[in-house]
Amino acid sequence: MKNIKRLIIIIALIIIIIITILIILSNANKEPDYGKGEVAKDGKVTDEVEDVADPDVEIQKVEYFLINNAVNAYFQRLDIENSSYYNQDGSGISDNEKKEILMDLLSESYVKNQNISTTNFGSIKMVKGQMFFVPLEMKKFHDGNVKTYLVKGISETINYKYVYDICLIVNLDFINRTFSIEPVDSEYEKITGAVKLQEIKKNEYNRTTNVSITEENITKDYINIYKRLALARPDMAYEKMDKEYREKRFGTLDEFKKYVNDNQKDIIQINMTKYLGQEKGEYVQYVGKDKYNNFYIFNENALLDYTIELDDYTLDYKNKDFLKAYKGSDAQYKMAYNIEKWIKMINNRDYKSAYAVLDDGFKEQNFKTEEDFIKHMKEFYPLRYKVEYGETSEEGKGIYKQIIYLSDITGENKDKINEQIIMKLEGNTNFKMSFKIRHK
Repeated sequence: MKNIKRLIIIIALIIIIIITILIILSNANKEPDYGKGEVAKDGKVTDEVEDVADPDVEIQKVEYFLINNAVNAYFQRLDIENSSYYNQDGSGISDNEKKEILMDLLSESYVKNQNISTTNFGSIKMVKGQMFFVPLEMKKFHDGNVKTYLVKGISETINYKYVYDICLIVNLDFINRTFSIEPVDSEYEKITGAVKLQEIKKNEYNRTTNVSITEENITKDYINIYKRLALARPDMAYEKMDKEYREKRFGTLDEFKKYVNDNQKDIIQINMTKYLGQEKGEYVQYVGKDKYNNFYIFNENALLDYTIELDDYTLDYKNKDFLKAYKGSDAQYKMAYNIEKWIKMINNRDYKSAYAVLDDGFKEQNFKTEEDFIKHMKEFYPLRYKVEYGETSEEGKGIYKQIIYLSDITGENKDKINEQIIMKLEGNTNFKMSFKIRHK
């Protein structure tokens, strides 16, 4: 009986071994699935792919800037008129050579899977004219020596014209200091996996560039994103603004579009002269200040998760330190602060807010509509101004008169404007004012 049991066990083990061998042989004879998987150093493809991006994996600033640089390098090579394709005498390389260079920026797995060649470029379209990438969202699929990211954004021309939405996979090799790109046709939200690379071999065109992570560079990047969104996709720029801020400053998207349309030149020429980054509890605040003393504020919760404010006065009532200082100050300080605030509105071309604080009777007599006020300000106050203070007097209970002198903040125009402000201080931080009407 024992011998029979022993024989049964031996037979069972033999069957298990035979089944295992058959499974191994069956898998060995299968064609590899090049539609997904991991490209190893020897070029073979295995079936290892991470299906879902980990939302807890934070993308670092250095990765973010490397990704942007890689995408913009790809965009440069998409331009068939790119200056790098031409010699000093004006002669250039052939279209096939341009495609070969662009292919050096694509991942080997993408080229192989999509059968990309100089005669078959798939969905990739080369264009005439330089494009720029504006990032909107990013997530990481794979970590390791080669990190893989999914990137969503828009492309626009050098003249701030919207071209199209774009979604790309970007691979960064932190050992070889190289990158590769994979264009994606699917929607960002529907993409849950990406090929995992072990190495990105160096070639003449796919090297990553050094990046410097400073408060200045981060703030400049946010400013550039705002400028490009405002001019090409004002709807996206409006959505990026703090909800309370945008409703108080502009009211509606249409009003913001009008503001952008009226101030295109000024928006293009925004140039920061001072920068500040500071921790604010659960978020980091980056502040830029231009030569006109206009402030641009970016409150960052996480990478590409931020809100925009285009001044430091619209929501000043939410600043506890300001409120404490304002309420504890005398009338002269309050009046001076409010005048500075009004001049900031003028300098920022925020005529809507500047008109809103005018005395109702003064508006009825001089500017029945906001358009009348804007026309007057553009004609008589066309510059950006700094303020000097003259005599102050109390005209009645809670009503004060202040003489001010306005001069060009850049110093280019030497003329001074002698102005008179009448202001009524109301509850909280509210006030109403009028000013001396100028005539030609």
